[in-house]
Amino acid sequence: MPPATSADVDSSEYQGQWLPAHLINSNTPPLDAEAAPVRQRLTEAQARLGALDPRIEALVVELTRLADERENLLERIHQYKGVLSPIRRMPPELLGDIFASVSYKRTISSEYDETTVEQPPWFLGHICRSWRETALGFSSLWSSFHIKHDHGFFDCFPQAMIEEQLLRAGNAPLHVHFQWWNQKTPLEDAF
Repeated sequence: MPPATSADVDSSEYQGQWLPAHLINSNTPPLDAEAAPVRQRLTEAQARLGALDPRIEALVVELTRLADERENLLERIHQYKGVLSPIRRMPPELLGDIFASVSYKRTISSEYDETTVEQPPWFLGHICRSWRETALGFSSLWSSFHIKHDHGFFDCFPQAMIEEQLLRAGNAPLHVHFQWWNQKTPLEDAF
């Protein structure tokens, strides 16, 4: 912060205006005796303003630097917490049980979604390497399939994914759910 100068006048003087009321509320020119103190106040106010601008600039620079430092610290704190997260120390067997629970809840839900990479167990392999290794190591995670086939469209189920999932399921008992529509749409009837 720049050192104080002679232009650093007590700011309380500049909170209001120091002018006689009759000069503020009219166009009457000031008398010479009134003009001299007004000129003095004008000079002091301009000097004060000139002293404030560099200080404000310095404070803005300092504030920007502190805000950047704060953001960097928040990012580091987030990383440190991630490194110390208890899930990193969770045994793969327990993690696999959690994955199985997520997949099981999806399997027994009344609303079946077709097998996609956004569904378990596929998305579990996209979180991190250890989760992928854990998911790949539990064949039971891969034993449930949800295949939708709409008669009005070409083969819409992801055949390559189903084949890969069968390989990953290994010898685990399979649970396959098919949804098949055989209704024609008005557009199909038109053809």
